[in-house]
Amino acid sequence: MKKGLRLAGLIVSLLAAAYFARFAYQTLSTQDLDNFRDPRLLGAVVLAAVACFLIVPVSSWAWQGLLGSLSCTSSLLTLNAIMGVTQIGKYVPGNVAQHIGRSAWSLRRGIPSSALFISLAVEFLLAAAMAGLIGASALTMYLLPHGNSLHAHLPLLGLAAVTVLASVVGLTLAIKYIPQLTRRFFPNGVTHEIAPPSIRAMLRAALAYSANYILIGISFFCIAKASGSNDSASPVLFVAAFSLSWLAGFVTPGAPAGLGIREAAMAAILAPFIEHSVALSAIVAFRIASTAGDLFSLLWGGIANLCARDSGDQSTT
Repeated sequence: MKKGLRLAGLIVSLLAAAYFARFAYQTLSTQDLDNFRDPRLLGAVVLAAVACFLIVPVSSWAWQGLLGSLSCTSSLLTLNAIMGVTQIGKYVPGNVAQHIGRSAWSLRRGIPSSALFISLAVEFLLAAAMAGLIGASALTMYLLPHGNSLHAHLPLLGLAAVTVLASVVGLTLAIKYIPQLTRRFFPNGVTHEIAPPSIRAMLRAALAYSANYILIGISFFCIAKASGSNDSASPVLFVAAFSLSWLAGFVTPGAPAGLGIREAAMAAILAPFIEHSVALSAIVAFRIASTAGDLFSLLWGGIANLCARDSGDQSTT
């Protein structure tokens, strides 16, 4: 079943990459992308890279809250080190290397397997739910006042709706059955009473993930404006484009860093509203920015790791 999912994900990724390549070819054959030399665009790319980098400290803050509600105390510096160093693993084909690496680093740093399992499961569901909710809400907010039909974006809105529903159901089941599942998977690693994260911790995490999507979507808008986007575009559209494209890449197994999937989704959302040359320029520049942001995260993770070692930070339960 796992092999089938990975194969399906690879096929979908290739099809999406082909769609994006066709979109790029049709535009590049008739347009000049000299605006990449514009200092404004370079500045916008740097701004977006910083916004992408901030995923690590913001998500680490959310993770700290989830772990804390599970009676596991870990320093924010340690969690930044773990997330920053392992973030780059998402570029490995299969889209699971970062999760494997993060789990291994967490266990080495003393985070109990039960708390790790619960916090990562809740994080996965909450991140997907908030991406779908923010993306669908933003796209609807943009389309309706402009008199646009939602019909052209039904597949993406459907994906968002299904993801939100599945995540809510998953969270409900997780809260109910997470003690039994944890004892089943980690029979030797449970030494205390197990309970799901508190509502307060989950709300804190949901707020953090929503802030990530909105901040990065706004930085994506800045790239588009620097690329020559017309006045009809707004930050709301780009928040929707980023959130829904991130979601599409996130739920597709086998796509390294959502490569191909996210670009195709962005193109599908933006193409009806802005010039194709501008959309292409913004999408390519944003991929460069997100990759640079992940490199910043790796550097920050290495620095945080050294500082955490020097200070002797350890997790406790």
